Amino acid sequence: MNPLFNRQRDTLADVLAARARAAPETLGFRFLGRRGEADAITYGDLDRRSRRIARRLARRVQPGERVLLVLPPGLDYIAAFFGCIYAGALATPVYTPRSARDFERLFAIAADSGAGIALANDGAINRLARASRDQPTPDSPHWLSIEEALTGPDDWTPASRQAGDPAFLQYTSGSTASPKGVVVTHGNLIHNLEAIRRGFRHDAGSRGVIWLPPYHDMGLIGGILQPLYASFPVTLMSPLRFIQNPARWLRAVSEFRGSTSGGPNFAYDLCLSKIDIQEMADVDLSSWTVAFNGGEPINPGTLAAFSKKFAPLGFRAQAFYPCYGLAEATLMVTGRGFADFAAAPRPGPKPSAGAHPAVVSVGPAMPDMRVRIVDPKTGRRQKDGEEGEIWAAGPSVAAGYWDRDRETRDTFAARIEGESADERYLRTGDLGFLKDGQLHVTGRVKDLIIIRGVNIYPHDVEQAVALCDPALRPHCGAAISVRLDGREELVVIQEIERRGDPAQAAERIRAQLADSFGVRPRDIVLIPPNGTPKTSSGKVRRHECKKLYLQGAFQQSPRSYDREPQPAAPAG
Repeated sequence: MNPLFNRQRDTLADVLAARARAAPETLGFRFLGRRGEADAITYGDLDRRSRRIARRLARRVQPGERVLLVLPPGLDYIAAFFGCIYAGALATPVYTPRSARDFERLFAIAADSGAGIALANDGAINRLARASRDQPTPDSPHWLSIEEALTGPDDWTPASRQAGDPAFLQYTSGSTASPKGVVVTHGNLIHNLEAIRRGFRHDAGSRGVIWLPPYHDMGLIGGILQPLYASFPVTLMSPLRFIQNPARWLRAVSEFRGSTSGGPNFAYDLCLSKIDIQEMADVDLSSWTVAFNGGEPINPGTLAAFSKKFAPLGFRAQAFYPCYGLAEATLMVTGRGFADFAAAPRPGPKPSAGAHPAVVSVGPAMPDMRVRIVDPKTGRRQKDGEEGEIWAAGPSVAAGYWDRDRETRDTFAARIEGESADERYLRTGDLGFLKDGQLHVTGRVKDLIIIRGVNIYPHDVEQAVALCDPALRPHCGAAISVRLDGREELVVIQEIERRGDPAQAAERIRAQLADSFGVRPRDIVLIPPNGTPKTSSGKVRRHECKKLYLQGAFQQSPRSYDREPQPAAPAG
């Protein structure tokens, strides 16, 4: 199967320009608004809008300069992204801030990237400009209205760029550390988009339905750039509309006959807990042939339960496509689909009793990519079935972190002991093992909890905790390890509904963890709804939770409950 574009020659500008020339009147993107109304754009219209934006940007930025995209999901977001591509600027996606913490992240990214321009809509610019003045840094970006940028002629000629040039900066989610800007080149993108097209078997007859945020790698590359690359239409919706009512996602798949759709494991769990199947009799999911699941550890129980619950609506278990990737490798590294989902026993001499007995395979490496399992301490390659850090190499691995030479060397230029010095690998920071060429992801290196010699995976604890009491909110808690009195201790932070009884919930949590994991948590902190720090893609920020816990900064539930005595200021 020949690639649609050449990763050593073509750029994203070539991809959009080719679509606009070949099929200017063909629907490219459809966006569902707040009330379900649809706004659509053809390839020709997108090309013209992008050229207008590029012309306006070129008055203020030179090729290679950074431009913040501070726009809500929608068609303007897509045009703004390609406006940057056509101008030769580096688009730097950032989600529109709503809280003080969001503003801190936005201006941290602005400072780190050195962006001098930020694109936003008229409704947000005054608020953003006021926040800029409140920041202590003098280098706040100039705010440019997307409405203003869309005016004017569309006769702009795209800036000349090479496949090896940076295309955009993808800032990491910050689930385990401060966000860093990953430099993604045009060649990285073309290679990864071709790998996804082959893996998902996309063609012009495919149909996408995507709710993922466009400022996240899975939403931008998988949900927007992939349909454009493979030349098939996609229906988009705001992630907030999905979170508020997961049934909207499945109804959109049904209405627009989506063949490709998906998200992290929590999205399928949300459908299981929030959707009443009796109210979905008019929904038909038989068109759904690629249900990708990636971005966080995959629960085999979720796949089985989702398949069973939605089988009456035409969903088939064979549609599930478990996959693995990260921003530092553009997006996708491995994938496995179109077969019964496979799992393998989790390795290790002392698995915790509450751990899932098997880990779902996320498939072999994508074409031209190499995946190795390495002991993170010694740099030695692990044997088949042994757990270690996942290392990856290949054309999709990004150029490094923006303006961070030391971290780029440490992360993107790792060497395996005994292999050629010319072989360099990306250290993903994820734990996993290979079995018969299939990758199985078990967690994060930095998140692994070791209590008295037993490895405990935080997502196992978090899932077990959420099932203890109906008032405990799923996917809204963190299991962390803190060093107290000279030893590692387990601490559980968990959101509880205001109607819940904290004392009862805490007792149930202690009993469950003792029974399943053989461990007693040193502390259980129950907090009100929406108190858990999360990334833009919905992942719990465990390291931020640990930081806030050690600072004593969590607002706890107003009702008291029994807990272990704690020092006034825990030491990290």
